[in-house]
Formats: sequence, structure tokens, C-alpha cells
Amino acid sequence: MKIFLILFIFSLSFISCSDDSSADLPLTIRPENLEGIILSPTWKITLYMDGDSDETGDFYGYEFNFEKDSTVIATLNSQKKQGTWITYKDNNVVKLNLNFGDQDPLDKITEDWVITLLTVQKIELEDVNSGGESIDKLAFQKK
Repeated sequence: MKIFLILFIFSLSFISCSDDSSADLPLTIRPENLEGIILSPTWKITLYMDGDSDETGDFYGYEFNFEKDSTVIATLNSQKKQGTWITYKDNNVVKLNLNFGDQDPLDKITEDWVITLLTVQKIELEDVNSGGESIDKLAFQKK
């Protein structure tokens, strides 16, 4: 019995020391799950594809903070630009609406984005352009 207990405790130590992180595990995509994740600061854009054109560099250095009052603040070199965000369900598809108006380059990400992946550290989104000719992709990573 003592040997069984010792082996059991020894095996638990390996399980608890695992370097697998739950931060990368996909979460169920629901508006309330997105809200719980996105409100934790600070996010950066790690991918922005306008169809086949990689325009991620346009967002290099920007930091995004999403607030409970549905505002989002994009900061670059202490210059702040304000927009809005909201998450909702449309035909059983969870979407994130971002709106920065005509503020360049943030106007590029003003869309109703479909959430394709949600983890504690990452949010991946897609937007199919009218006519379905191309797909824009956007990814946020927790900073």
C-alpha cells in the first residue's frame, strides 16, 4: 500500500510539472467567452491579410486595449486612436465588430469579423468580402 501511494504521488509530480499550457487550448467560441478574454490588456496584431496581400506591417507597434464600455484604444508611440467593438451572434456565427472610422491604417480592420479561433492568448478572425472573391484575415495576440 505504501509503495502504491509513493508511486501515485511520484506520478502526480510529473503531471503537474508538464509544460503544456492551457493558454493555447481553443475555447468554445461564444460572445461571453470572447468578452472575458478580450478585456484583459494588452493585444497586438500579429497578422492582417487583405485578401492575398500581407499588410501586417501597417500595424507594427500598435497596442490595443479593449474596454468594458465597448471602446477600443489603439496606441502607437503614445498616440491614441479610439474605436468601438462589440461581439454578437449572427446566424449562429460569433462575430467581432471593430469600428475605427476612417483613421488610417485602422480603417482597414473596421469590419464585422467572424471569430475562427479563440484562446486565452490569441484571437483569429476572418471576413469574406462581398461576392466571396477574397478572405481577409486578422489575428490578435496577447502582448
